[in-house]
Amino acid sequence: ALDSDPSGVTATTREGTVNTIYDFGFYRVVPDVTPVITAVPNVMTGITNFNIFVKVTELLVVPTNGLITVRIPKDTRWVLDGPYDSTLTVLGGTPVNNPVWAYSQNATQHIFTTTATIPAGGFSTFGFKALWDAGQTQGVYTITSQIDSFSGGENRIDNNSDAENLDYFIN
Repeated sequence: ALDSDPSGVTATTREGTVNTIYDFGFYRVVPDVTPVITAVPNVMTGITNFNIFVKVTELLVVPTNGLITVRIPKDTRWVLDGPYDSTLTVLGGTPVNNPVWAYSQNATQHIFTTTATIPAGGFSTFGFKALWDAGQTQGVYTITSQIDSFSGGENRIDNNSDAENLDYFIN
């Protein structure tokens, strides 16, 4: 059972705090989405073709509602390898939901959006081919994904980013 909280921000259950909206005198649990970004492979030697996947998961067993926006910062060491393929359903053996994700970009970010509902406790994954070229340098690069606050109707915004380290070496 939920405890009363007239502020409409959170409610407490026996399991702990959950995200809610106080709606016409009733609590309504809202979705919570989080990304996981993966690069395959994540070790680069010289110029390397690789795939990037972002899996957006709904955590609170409530379907999403509305626009979800994921941003991946651009970097001079990698680019999309060809245009984003919005018809793709499998990339490198991994199922993807590219037909429901649109791609755009600005000067500093790759931007992926969907209005498709992510089912309660479910996920939606998009993926694309990329090309790594760090020239005659080596090191560690951190690739990140960030979901815009309040995407999909969520109100918990402290778990909206993820990162993966890519090790790169001179060929």
